[in-house]
Amino acid sequence: MKIVFVSPMLPNPKPDNAGERYLLQLYRALGTAETLVIAPRTPRSIEAVQPGAAAHLLIPYDDGPPILPLRRLRAAWGHAFSVSPHAGFARALRRHPEACRALAEADIVDVQWESSQLLLPLLRRLAPNARIVLTFHDVASQQKSRELAAARGLRSRIKAAAGLAQARWLERRAHEWADELVVLSEKDRSILPRPDRATVIYPPIAADIVPPAPADTAPGDHDPRVLFIGPLWREPNREAVQWLVDAVWPIVRRAVPNAQLHVAGSLPESIAPLVPRAPGVTYAGFVDDLDGLYASSAVLAAPLQQGAGVKFKVLEAIARGVPTALTSIAAEGIGDAAFMPRSADSAEDFAQQLIEALRDPHAARAGATRGAQWASWRYGWPQFERRVTAVYGPSTAEHDPLIAAEDGPVPPITVVIPTRNGASMLSDELDAIAAEPEARDLEVIVSDNGSRDRTVAVARAYSDAFGSLRVVDSSAVAGVGHARNVGARAARADRVVFIDADDQIRPGFIGAIRAALDRADAAGGLPLTGRLGPADPTAADATQTLRRAPFGTLRYGMGCALGVRTEVLFGLGGFDESFREGHEEVDFSWRLQLAGHTLVGEPGAVLDYRQRPTPRSSFRQYRRYARSAEQLRSRYVHSLQLPPASVRGAARAFVRAVAFAARDARRKGTIDVARRLGWAYGALEGTIRYRRRPQPVDAPPSLVVASGAATDAAKPSPAP
Repeated sequence: MKIVFVSPMLPNPKPDNAGERYLLQLYRALGTAETLVIAPRTPRSIEAVQPGAAAHLLIPYDDGPPILPLRRLRAAWGHAFSVSPHAGFARALRRHPEACRALAEADIVDVQWESSQLLLPLLRRLAPNARIVLTFHDVASQQKSRELAAARGLRSRIKAAAGLAQARWLERRAHEWADELVVLSEKDRSILPRPDRATVIYPPIAADIVPPAPADTAPGDHDPRVLFIGPLWREPNREAVQWLVDAVWPIVRRAVPNAQLHVAGSLPESIAPLVPRAPGVTYAGFVDDLDGLYASSAVLAAPLQQGAGVKFKVLEAIARGVPTALTSIAAEGIGDAAFMPRSADSAEDFAQQLIEALRDPHAARAGATRGAQWASWRYGWPQFERRVTAVYGPSTAEHDPLIAAEDGPVPPITVVIPTRNGASMLSDELDAIAAEPEARDLEVIVSDNGSRDRTVAVARAYSDAFGSLRVVDSSAVAGVGHARNVGARAARADRVVFIDADDQIRPGFIGAIRAALDRADAAGGLPLTGRLGPADPTAADATQTLRRAPFGTLRYGMGCALGVRTEVLFGLGGFDESFREGHEEVDFSWRLQLAGHTLVGEPGAVLDYRQRPTPRSSFRQYRRYARSAEQLRSRYVHSLQLPPASVRGAARAFVRAVAFAARDARRKGTIDVARRLGWAYGALEGTIRYRRRPQPVDAPPSLVVASGAATDAAKPSPAP
């Protein structure tokens, strides 16, 4: 496996910033892979060439054409459009024989930093057989939008608007130019135009950090210290320190007169006169070893007013159990439903966070322990290595054979994950399952419904995380019902729980479903919509565990969070595979209850449920849902006395949806309108298709259990 990195800098053994550190860790994680880093020859890259440095090519480049007008044009371009590689680097790369030869022989070309995006068309020509990966360290459009909002003069606004337009254009084209996109946080993924195409690799910030025990002591009897870390040659860091010293520090010193602010980070001589001075403020410059600073500080301050991306220094402090005082910009991208740091944007509230930590450092450190334990899992080395393997490891389409039994103890429960082309988000679900206490006893079956991406390779990267992990082929019939049936047929446990690849379970999900199946034949979990749903699931309506299906009849358990006893599942014939567009879980839940079996809701089994991210995908999804709802109606119209289908009524509903689309878009947003239009259109189609073909409820489902399949299109289908 030959991997060529094209990067503005080399992996540096003494990283000065978070990006350099990530690149160094990625290079080390690839281990035995044959890697080469191609970078422009800059002072920073030359400094990184030390004993044991990565194999590299430093390309000399001319930073501008010799003709003065062209130099000025290039300077104007760089001033307006900052999302671009070093001027002249593309030309130098194209003319460098050794670099061209390395790219032509590469299996993977990884383009680091969003500033290198404009190199992608060239790299596609130079490496026609390689898989191209683009890694976003930040999402530039977020930073540019903030610059535009903060701009005051006309010239500044024009520059920021031009930069924002360029950044958004590049992010839209990135999906076309690169085979795979990598981001470093869920927040960055959510900003991209197609978040479902991006894979998150969480940096291993906590890899070498041991989470503190609650009994660990706080800093000793020295002057209470506030710590700020960040290179001051970066303007966002200088602005943050300026605000901290001018607006926040006087409030802190009035409350804690002996408080000390220690600023650590590169401070070039040209910048030194620009930094603010105040009593108790010390500038240490670049500090090679930060362990002592973290240990002796009561709190880390991150008062950022600008910027984008995840702040690695904040995560380092959280992983070490150091209390933090953060602005919302410093905290963004950090945390999930299991842990969320505090943040404050006013000077008074930010100062209060510092004062609390300075006055009672022992209590503050004890409170930070929970965050440290969370960070050790989310940003530890095992998850990083698996995700790196999933993205950069060899491709595979190998499936496990369907077998009735296997050596080893019978697992207490089998997790079945139906998926089709789910490589970008499957790691999130597998990571969440791997964090469950019973992970080492679980059997996990990924039922591959004909994926053409790296789904199988991603799944196999987690083979060491569970008691057993298998990938079975369910591509014979397209549809999530068939995929679930094939996965369940391969299960060795007497209970199965179905989870979708693009969702993410919360801690305790598996245990809660397993306990619910002790008292019932089937159990539905609690899916929460939104990126992370409510932080406290008790804030959600627990009745969502079992939902009311269309037409207001029996409740059902959502297929993305449904546990079933296998004898009951196959006694009923499994999922009806004729429901290929949705509502297969509704049909199964209804048949289960009509047969006299028990179905309960389990609000302790919480799952974060992803919805389609774009208007187009939302329209198509709800169109399928509505068609399958009419199929469901035709099946149960007599047995459950459902209202009969009406073509005229469906047509009127569609006309109303179209007529009020513009008004609803202003009130509720385009995605909501797309769902309503999709449902209305699909309902009209389904009414015409199924109104003359009612089916008896006891019709045998089309269960085909062979070497097997799932689609990522099937999701629970409530009427909008």
